[in-house]
Amino acid sequence: MGKQVIALLVITLIGVSLLPVQHADGPTFANPAFQNLWSARSRSPSSFDLWGSEPLAWRVEPYADAPGGRHIVQYFDRGRMELTLPRGGGDPTVSQGLLALELTTGHILLGDTLTAARPSPAIPIDSGAPDDRVPTYAALSHVVGRPAPSHLGAELPVAWIDSRGQPEDRPPVVTLRAADYIEETGHNLPDITVAFFDRHPFGTITWIEAMGYPISEPYWTIYRRDGLALPSLVQVFERRILVYTPGLQPERRFTTANTGRHYYRWRYDADPPRRWPDPHAGPDAPSVAVPAGFADGVYARDLGTPVGLALGPAGNLWIVTAEGRVLSVERERADGTAADVNVFAEGLPNPRGIAIVGTTVYVAVDNGVLRLDDGDLDGVADRTTYLTRAIDPAPGPLGTPAVDARGRVFVAGAHVASRQSRVVAQIDTDGALRPARVGLANPGPLLVAHQQLLVVDRPSGGQHGLYQVPIDVSPLVGSDTLGPTPNRLVARFPPDMTVHAVLRFDSGLWPGVEPDTLFAAVSTDRGASLVRTVPHPNGQPPEIVEFATGFSQPVALAAGLDGALYVADAGRGEVIKIVATPARP
Repeated sequence: MGKQVIALLVITLIGVSLLPVQHADGPTFANPAFQNLWSARSRSPSSFDLWGSEPLAWRVEPYADAPGGRHIVQYFDRGRMELTLPRGGGDPTVSQGLLALELTTGHILLGDTLTAARPSPAIPIDSGAPDDRVPTYAALSHVVGRPAPSHLGAELPVAWIDSRGQPEDRPPVVTLRAADYIEETGHNLPDITVAFFDRHPFGTITWIEAMGYPISEPYWTIYRRDGLALPSLVQVFERRILVYTPGLQPERRFTTANTGRHYYRWRYDADPPRRWPDPHAGPDAPSVAVPAGFADGVYARDLGTPVGLALGPAGNLWIVTAEGRVLSVERERADGTAADVNVFAEGLPNPRGIAIVGTTVYVAVDNGVLRLDDGDLDGVADRTTYLTRAIDPAPGPLGTPAVDARGRVFVAGAHVASRQSRVVAQIDTDGALRPARVGLANPGPLLVAHQQLLVVDRPSGGQHGLYQVPIDVSPLVGSDTLGPTPNRLVARFPPDMTVHAVLRFDSGLWPGVEPDTLFAAVSTDRGASLVRTVPHPNGQPPEIVEFATGFSQPVALAAGLDGALYVADAGRGEVIKIVATPARP
């Protein structure tokens, strides 16, 4: 049941960096490709409306198998468009989300095989008030994914279903025959549906591209159309729910449920906004000062001493504390502050930082790097093991781990076997250790960006800065010599500046801030602050400029999918949130 891809007639080379950063109160499209597909519905008078009257909201959502682990989506009343840029290059494509599948199975797709569980919602599929006669998505969850025998060419037995989700045998509204049997999912299509599909109501795309495969049998129920409760036939497909109401005029008998709006409400606990991002920083952080066009606030406090931040597979913020707890923020309040903080693990020995890939969490601690897994996806680590004890991570934020798309972990620290105290190690998923053979004086912190390992270092007699280090390194074999110096200076820091954390900010959602801008949490004898890079006009390493001031001890950074920038201030026991504020007319 993979996604059926709709080829773009006009190739639009766009990524996250080319998103519209303006904030509009009216409906907007995230990408011209979305608008082209939406507008195509009006080119034919007979075209069936798959979307609704206007776009509702666009977002950047996590998707593990997309480039950068995220993709751009656009919500409509009746569905969701998704922009996909192939990993190996090539033309971008637009696909349609499997929203009805997710709503009725309770599995949010965060990747090709990665899911997050959430109970199917008790939202009536006709968008009306709760009514015992009308099934909800929770009710339909009882009948999806259950293959039925083929009745091809024979009368199709169709049961009734209501809000309880238990099929009942009652007289049909009209007699139906099975005109097709879909082997891929094991479900029958009635003759009226096949005749509808044969009229090519979706224009240039096939019914499978528009609807997906059927994942339930058809059922009779009550469905409210324009305020009238009418007997109707409903069948759940992967992308949408098809509704047939025989009592209406022929041209109005078929419609689809508002799965796009319902899905957004289910996933985000709110109706889709007209404007996204809709940033809220939370209550003001009195000591922090940010430039005009930005706002800061206290995102979380009273959680302990935050020493590490990372973005989880669902796009939510994760926090590791000096007290040994790993926390995940499950929900935000309307003012943008953290709510429903879940304890994923506790009792970890002196954490330095956190990195996450898929559902696996890595934490650098005393004497090694821990791997934490949540096998039953209940939000609590059920297996904690040492990925390696061969590296003793550097103290404080210098020992924060980084992870690449292949699941390899990188950490700065002491190599136990060779007794080398200043190495950067690559740890493979099986725990195999590869210390880098590069000359590093005092490495860390580090990050992985564009398949490159970047390490802050202050080499003897060299420039204090951020250096590119080769990722594919050879195992270290009994040598006290570290080898050549890293070959490229990416950014230069002033000699009196101590760097605690670095972040590649690539959201493209901040006006005036270029994608791939580097942010760093730093301190000098004048205080602690947040600095950023500004491209140098002659191709030299970028300039470092001050961005935000007034921190006590900033030790970790993370960027949200909505463009929010998070700073862990260990000195005050707070996580600070910085957002771009929309320009108002």
